[in-house]
Amino acid sequence: MTNMTADCAVVTDLLPLYYDRVCSPQSRALVEAHLAGCASCRGALAALGQNVGVESDHREEAAPMRALASLLRRNRWLAFFVGAFVVALVGSIASAVTFRLIGATVDAEGILNEPFFLVPIGMLLGLIALGSGIAAVAIMVRRRIA
Repeated sequence: MTNMTADCAVVTDLLPLYYDRVCSPQSRALVEAHLAGCASCRGALAALGQNVGVESDHREEAAPMRALASLLRRNRWLAFFVGAFVVALVGSIASAVTFRLIGATVDAEGILNEPFFLVPIGMLLGLIALGSGIAAVAIMVRRRIA
């Protein structure tokens, strides 16, 4: 009886893989041999099939993200420019915020110390964001995607 319980624990772990048909042939054979003699595990397998419908309740909520993913898969250049826009915009904002957080100090000798290097980096990233945003909009207008 203990061996059957251990087998049930192992088979219960393998059931999702078995159900999705992604387990190895050896695991599949083990699960099928066990299912032939175990009503409890057959019930657990049947329950997996019933739980599949639970995920479909969220399909309406995921529809906009699926549409965006489909759009970006079909339009590689658009995906590139949208990605470049987002990354450059975040980098530009991060540079400006970091510059403000670090601030400027004057040391004892009267020398101004400030992270000036962040200004041109932020501006360069801002220009990249602007250019890639314009390119993304141009692609959408040209292909009438918007």
